[in-house]
Amino acid sequence: MRRGKRRSRGIINPRSIRQRDPIGDKEAFIDMGLNNLFAAVISDGSALLVKSGSIRSEYYWWKREIATYQSVRDMLRRLGISTWICYHEKYLDSIYKRDKRLRHLYITAIRFLADELYDRIVRHLYIGYPYMLSQNNGNEYNTKTYGGSGR
Repeated sequence: MRRGKRRSRGIINPRSIRQRDPIGDKEAFIDMGLNNLFAAVISDGSALLVKSGSIRSEYYWWKREIATYQSVRDMLRRLGISTWICYHEKYLDSIYKRDKRLRHLYITAIRFLADELYDRIVRHLYIGYPYMLSQNNGNEYNTKTYGGSGR
């Protein structure tokens, strides 16, 4: 029997999150990239780098794991062996676990960046992203596809 408060598993409304009011007058300029997840420069001259190595390695590990389940599943299905369903369930479960894990890593990195910028008395944020590279022709070598679903 479960006791205590039941947690909602839905999407959180951003308006319902209690936010702290910025107290300073500095500005921060943030660039998102492949090797450095966030590179921030503050108007007082200080800089902040958040590396993306752990997120990228986690993405590639899950990519290899998913590809293994998928290849075994497809081989068993082509041969007519009914245990392919077991590998299909493992395939779907690994996709879910990958998305959950990467979402956690991204939220943690964003929370760290937000707290650090708040501590450095930043009021305004300007975010840069390469416009021509982003939507249509992106892959894992020129665009950050390892954020979220990665499909």
